[in-house]
Amino acid sequence: GQREKCKVFAPTQGFVVYFGGEVGGRGFMGNNDGQIREGATVHERQVLMTLPDTSEMLVVVRVHEAKSSKLALGQRVSVTVEGVPGRALGGSVTKIAQLADTQNRWLNPDLKEYETEITLDTVDLPLKPGVTAVAEILVDTVEDKLAVPVQAIYARGGKRFVFRKQGGVVAPAEVKLGAIGAEY
Repeated sequence: GQREKCKVFAPTQGFVVYFGGEVGGRGFMGNNDGQIREGATVHERQVLMTLPDTSEMLVVVRVHEAKSSKLALGQRVSVTVEGVPGRALGGSVTKIAQLADTQNRWLNPDLKEYETEITLDTVDLPLKPGVTAVAEILVDTVEDKLAVPVQAIYARGGKRFVFRKQGGVVAPAEVKLGAIGAEY
């Protein structure tokens, strides 16, 4: 009867993830937590749950438009995943949105970010979908150059200096800057 027709069989082993698709800012069936509830009315072809393929995992990040010009497909990425402490995972940029995502425009109308997908290298770790991750995208490589902390650079009159100790005397020495990162 009807009960037999309601049985759902998984096509493969894996995680079962309740579908939490939001419509109009509200969760599944009017609930705020986005989960299926016993007794809820469902309809034909409605997505109730998904079985994500964990053999290939993606990290989705949003990159501010000011830094989007530094993005390129194939760039290597170092990813730290919540729940896997002390281990950085490798990955590559595999998709960059063509248009800026304005999903958070109600918080900040001027915020424009590009959704960027990173495909993780295959690892023998029990990674789960939906966890938090931090990604560092390698946008440039500098070799055989002197690196100094950004705090050591002194600017005056359009020129840049570092303070150098020579013969017991500390004096400013003009420098030409190359690539500048967050720390060096």
